[in-house]
Amino acid sequence: MTLAAGRLGVDTAGMNSRDLPKLCLHACLLLALALPLQARMEHATTMGGDRFLDPEKIVVDNLVPGYPKADSQAQAEDMAVLLWLQHTRSPADMAKAQQLSNLGLDAFRDIIGDSLAEFNEDALKAMFGDVTNSLSQIIYPAKDAYNRRRPYAVNLQLEPCVELEESRSYPSGHSMAGMVFAMLLADLMPEHREALMQRGHDIGYYRAVGGVHYPTDILAGQRLGTACAEQILGGSAWQSWKQYTAKRK
Repeated sequence: MTLAAGRLGVDTAGMNSRDLPKLCLHACLLLALALPLQARMEHATTMGGDRFLDPEKIVVDNLVPGYPKADSQAQAEDMAVLLWLQHTRSPADMAKAQQLSNLGLDAFRDIIGDSLAEFNEDALKAMFGDVTNSLSQIIYPAKDAYNRRRPYAVNLQLEPCVELEESRSYPSGHSMAGMVFAMLLADLMPEHREALMQRGHDIGYYRAVGGVHYPTDILAGQRLGTACAEQILGGSAWQSWKQYTAKRK
């Protein structure tokens, strides 16, 4: 057995010269099948060190202006919007706010529908997890640095209808993630772009309906999310993942 044949798993014992064309064809077929597999394996082994998003490249202070001062007109307007939303929200609005508090692929499933069947759902969920981990390295230090109190802690008239969180208010992490995942899914499924982008904005809007974020928290989060998504979409890790992993084989 030759070394090349041995690596391909072909037993050449007893073969004669008439079998050589068959052996060559067998080898060529195996190599053709092996090349995409090798590329996918190389992609899988490098993804751990080549993440979709590099948090250090997102400079929060350059992207958001900071929140209104406590005694400012802008702060009063922020609070007035929340009180109005609380006064006018319906049971359906509150249910929607609770539904969209749970970030992940399920927040978009009703939009992408049958298109999801073309994709490797496990790979999509793994991507969401990787990106979420990177986003957390951006948003939580930013929240701690700005240190804005949640609106319901400032005004006891507010009665949130979604689960409360211990983190600070500015910027909104849900609004950030909503924009990121809407933009990434829109890149994968452009036929749903308009509805996906609307859902991304809705995830932020319903944080105000729920009474847990000021409008300025939401706008800042969406601005950060847009910047993060643009970095991901322009990166080689995303393009490689789209080519080798995202869709079903």
